[in-house]
Amino acid sequence: MSKQSRKLKKINIIILPNTGIFENFLPLIIKLKQKYQDVSFLATFPHRSSDSKKDFTYQFKENHFLLKQLKTYIDEFVFTDGGKNALTFKDFSGLEAFNNIACWLRRKDQQNLIIRIMNKLNLKSFLNTLLLQLAIFLNKKNKVVQNKIFSKIDFFVMDMNYFHDKECPLKSINAGQKIVSIVHGIDLYNEIENKPPEIYTPEFLHLSIGPLDADSYSNKFELPKKNIIKSGILKHEKFFLDFVDNDEINNEKLPKNFILVLSRMCDLYLPPERKYKNLQSIKKFADSKNLKVVFKLHPKEVNEGLIEKVFDKKDFRKSWYVSHKHPFFLANKSLMAITFRSGLSVSMIKLRVPCVEMLDLRGMDNLPFVSKDNTGDPVYNYRSKGLVSGAYSSEDLKINMNNFLKNKKKSFLSLERNYEKYFYNSKKGLSKSLEIFD
Repeated sequence: MSKQSRKLKKINIIILPNTGIFENFLPLIIKLKQKYQDVSFLATFPHRSSDSKKDFTYQFKENHFLLKQLKTYIDEFVFTDGGKNALTFKDFSGLEAFNNIACWLRRKDQQNLIIRIMNKLNLKSFLNTLLLQLAIFLNKKNKVVQNKIFSKIDFFVMDMNYFHDKECPLKSINAGQKIVSIVHGIDLYNEIENKPPEIYTPEFLHLSIGPLDADSYSNKFELPKKNIIKSGILKHEKFFLDFVDNDEINNEKLPKNFILVLSRMCDLYLPPERKYKNLQSIKKFADSKNLKVVFKLHPKEVNEGLIEKVFDKKDFRKSWYVSHKHPFFLANKSLMAITFRSGLSVSMIKLRVPCVEMLDLRGMDNLPFVSKDNTGDPVYNYRSKGLVSGAYSSEDLKINMNNFLKNKKKSFLSLERNYEKYFYNSKKGLSKSLEIFD
C-alpha cells in the first residue's frame, strides 16, 4: 500500500502504568507508519521511582523486543516531572541517561542533602534548576520546554484508568485534541466503581478488548456506546504474531525442549512463600520429565532472588535459563507454558501453546477479581472464566498436562470458545481502530 499524504499528525503515547501500554498499541503504530508518511509518534515517560530499576526506561531495557520497537517507531521522547516540566529527547539513550540521574537525585538520602544545601543557600528551586541544567548538558541539541509541548499533539494514547493518577502529566485537553484509551494488559475487569461526579475527565474513545472491559469503562466514565471501539486484543492479530516471530533474532542459547515459565514479581496474590513453593513444584515436574526450564522475567522481578534459591546457580544455562526474548517468540519454541497470574495465559490460546496457571489463593480472603471454581476454591478470573487451567503442585502439573495433551484438540476448542466469549474479534477491530486516526 502506498503511503498517503495528509496534514502531519502527532500521536503521544503516555507510558503509564507500565510498558504494556506501548506493546498493546504497537500493532496500530506499525500499521499507521505503513499507511502514512506524515505521522509522528512521541512517548511520554512520567517519572515514577527513585529506584531506576523500577522505572519505565529500565523496564524497556529488560524487554529487548520492545526496546527495539521503541527506538524504531518513536520519533521523540518526553520526560515529565509531576506534570509541570517536560523535557524532550530525540533518542532513547538521552532520556535514559537523564532519567538515571533524576532517579539518583530523588533518592531520600540525596534529597535530604539537596534540601540542606537549598536551606543553606536559600535556593527555593535548586532541584528543578539542577535537573533542567543536567537536561541541557546531556541533550544540548534539544530544546528544554514546558508542558506546552502537549498543545501540539493531535492524539493522546493512554489507559484512562490512570488519568487521575498524580503522576499522569495530562490534566486536560484542548479543542481539536482527542484521547484514545487502551488497556495496558489483558484484564477481565469486574464491575468497578463509578467516577465521582466532581472529578474532571475529558471525553475519550476507548479501544475495548471485550464486553467486560467495555462495561467497566462505560460504567466508570459514563461513556456513550459510540465512544467504545470494539478493537479486541490487537497484538493477537496474525500480522503482529508473525512480526514478532520474524523480528526477533534467535541469538540466545536456548534448549530444544523446554518449559516456558512466564514469571512475575511477588505481590498480593503471590506472596514470597507461595511463589517459592510454585518454583519447587515446577523444578520437580521438569526434573521428572527431563525437561529444561526457561524463565521470562517480569521487569519488576529482577534481583528478587527466589528463582536462584530453588534452581541451583551452577546449573544456570544447563538445566535452566533466563531469556530477554518476547514471550510470543519463546512460547512458539516451547513445549508448554506456566504462568503465576498473567494475561499471557490468554495469549497462549492464540498461539496454541498448552498453558497452566500456578496460583494458590486458598486461605487468602478479600482479594479483588477472585471468584470460586467448581470445587469451591478461590481462583483469579483467568481461571474462573475458563481461559487457563490451574495447578497447585508438581503432581497437579503432571495430571493437567497429560490430560491436555491427550485431548489437545478438545482442550483448545474449549479455550477458544471462551476466548471468543470474552474478547472481541481483533481482525475487525484493527480496521475500526485505524479509522480513528484518519
